[in-house]
Amino acid sequence: MAILGIGYIFTFVMGAILSLMGGGGALLTVPILVYFFKISPTHAPLLSLVVIGFLSFVGSLRNVFNKSIHYLYAFLIAAPGALGIYFARTILLPKVPATLPVFSTGFIIQKSSLIMFLFVTIMFNAGRNMIWPPKKITNKSGKFGSRLNPKVYLVVSGFLIGILAGFSGAGGGFLIVPALVLAGGLDIKKAIVTSLFIMGIQSTAGVFLSLGPSRLYQELSILGPILLISLVGFGVGTRLRNQLSAEKLKSVFGYFVIAMATVISVMEIIKISKGALHAS
Repeated sequence: MAILGIGYIFTFVMGAILSLMGGGGALLTVPILVYFFKISPTHAPLLSLVVIGFLSFVGSLRNVFNKSIHYLYAFLIAAPGALGIYFARTILLPKVPATLPVFSTGFIIQKSSLIMFLFVTIMFNAGRNMIWPPKKITNKSGKFGSRLNPKVYLVVSGFLIGILAGFSGAGGGFLIVPALVLAGGLDIKKAIVTSLFIMGIQSTAGVFLSLGPSRLYQELSILGPILLISLVGFGVGTRLRNQLSAEKLKSVFGYFVIAMATVISVMEIIKISKGALHAS
């Protein structure tokens, strides 16, 4: 019972972070579902997309009426993103074998651990970029705009982010926001609300294509308490967004993500080691 309580606390925090940052919620959602709610790592990414899609879609409703969403850029990323999720969930992921040898060491890694390590890699990279952001390049005067049409870049980015989302359950906000700022030239606040709108469409469409309406309804009923608590956190995050320093939040969240990724890495290494000892 205590484990569930802690899980619900982290669920609340996840909702608040998603609202504040326009992304990063799934970085917490998958580990929360796996370690606190005992959902398998192979199924957790899909449930994470359900949660992120629900929060992003509901959270974007107020922004639909105040003209803070860039709809063209949202479509250019969301449409190919939904296809990327479907491609990853129905074609790529089923082809990954249940167990894989680790080079010639004799160790065997399970498919679930492989997914978690992929997710950890994403977490480390996202945390590093939040603490030490890459140098800003504008599409008007920098190298970016002279090499590739921004709209083409957004379409390609959307598809690749969708594949990432389908594999790991990450909504991709921590990649969508930089793409909108660097390629689209949007200011950070408009990029955040546009990112939420994109994740709402992309995640919902990708999950709908992968599950169908009947199974999607079943998953929503199972995730009821998680959706409700994360929505409360999302509302709190919305209120705090204009009161707290975005730069400070990014730094704190970056360190938190790196710390959590480290813990997950250690836990997975221990699990693999125990499995190797048991097999021997």
